[in-house]
Amino acid sequence: MNLTLSPYISLFYERKIRKIKKCNLLLCIAIAITWLLSPQPALSTTLKWYNAGWAPDMQRYQNQILSLILDYSIEPYGKYNIEYLQRDIPGERSLLELSEGRNIHIEMTTIPIRDKTLVANVDQIKMPIYQNILGLRKLIIRKGERKKFANIRNGDDFRHFRAGQGKDWPDVKILQSGGIKVVESIGYTRLYPMLEKRRFDYIPLSIVEVESALNDIGEIKNQFTIVPDIYIFYPIPVYLNASKRINMLPQRIRYGLRKLIESGSLQRLFSKKFSHITKTIGANAKVFILKNGSISTAENTESAAQALNLYFPRNTQVFEL
Repeated sequence: MNLTLSPYISLFYERKIRKIKKCNLLLCIAIAITWLLSPQPALSTTLKWYNAGWAPDMQRYQNQILSLILDYSIEPYGKYNIEYLQRDIPGERSLLELSEGRNIHIEMTTIPIRDKTLVANVDQIKMPIYQNILGLRKLIIRKGERKKFANIRNGDDFRHFRAGQGKDWPDVKILQSGGIKVVESIGYTRLYPMLEKRRFDYIPLSIVEVESALNDIGEIKNQFTIVPDIYIFYPIPVYLNASKRINMLPQRIRYGLRKLIESGSLQRLFSKKFSHITKTIGANAKVFILKNGSISTAENTESAAQALNLYFPRNTQVFEL
């Protein structure tokens, strides 16, 4: 038997089909828009992380920070692997490789980026992970020379001693701006043999790393000691540079850092790691204040005041260089 639909019934079904197709199209568009606006997993799950220019204990702390930042961002951005780069790379070269996004994807630095070409390819994120103690320095010297440093009475006395620093470290210019003579070394580990051979008189290292730095250098550590009551301070902002060539990487870092701070995990980690160190500052402390030319006068003044109020007794002798 042949069934023929009336023109009215046929038109009714055609309209229904059109509506269904239209709804499906709108649904697809909505899904596509939602997907585009949502954070997407990075194209490269293996992230190349460079902080080899830092002392070993600083590297360990920074590795913890980065891992936590990436952990806090797994849900929106996906899983990750970290490839730790251990070779020493000069500062300008590391920035170039970072901007290309091939050999380095992330690095920790204290140097602001000025080059417009690099800014276009690298996102520099300020990291509040040291709370003004990174720039608080103690002095590693040769054993048997404590008396020389104990006799320091003012800035002119202090300037008679030469500091040893790594080549391209931003600290070099800061120390030199205060009239301190600086001898440079290619790489952190070479500083100790140079100090032993009297190429310079002391190595200023952050209070957060100086003890562990000595413990990490092996038997040669027996040749050195730490001056107990002399400190250098200058503000050191810390930045994490993330390559914009790695899909969504800067966004992921900023997202994870915000979560790390909001959760209180950053403060807990800092206190666990460093609070006992600042308690070692004694009543006879002398501190020599230097300015960091890469930041404003106001930032220098504010940072120095905060460090003195947080970490030093009221009767501390303060000298501006």
